[in-house]
Amino acid sequence: MSRDVVWSIIRNNHAFLHKKRDVKKPFSSESGNLMNTHSMRNNGFINDCVIDIKPAEDGKGIVLTHNKRNMNRPSKNTASIIFKAQPIKSLYKIKKVCIRQARRKDLAKKAQVKASQFQRSQKALPFVSKRRIRQEGKILKSKSGKSKTAASAK
Repeated sequence: MSRDVVWSIIRNNHAFLHKKRDVKKPFSSESGNLMNTHSMRNNGFINDCVIDIKPAEDGKGIVLTHNKRNMNRPSKNTASIIFKAQPIKSLYKIKKVCIRQARRKDLAKKAQVKASQFQRSQKALPFVSKRRIRQEGKILKSKSGKSKTAASAK
């Protein structure tokens, strides 16, 4: 079937469509939809070339899934690439894959943005020591090693 016929069928109702009150555009959560918007351009069902980016299972890296060129075998149609290199190198490689292998130049920048969000979330936070609060009545140790109570320390 053509893209237009399939879109006319699933446009108003399908399993991954999320309509909310007071929200102008509904969301769509199917795989292959990079921006999670309900539109013909971003839909994962009807496009021949689909790109999807998710964080890796182990929490280190990004998995890019795209369609290969053999449309007659749906089970062997997808290919996954795992990027665990430095963030700048992996973003460059994602752009190359989107343009060359997946043939979606319009989604290259969007894929890079989503990948950088995942990379930023996987980045370790710097260690910040918590400030200790002294309470009255607890035993405090001085520099000399002698113990004294908080009331007598004042």
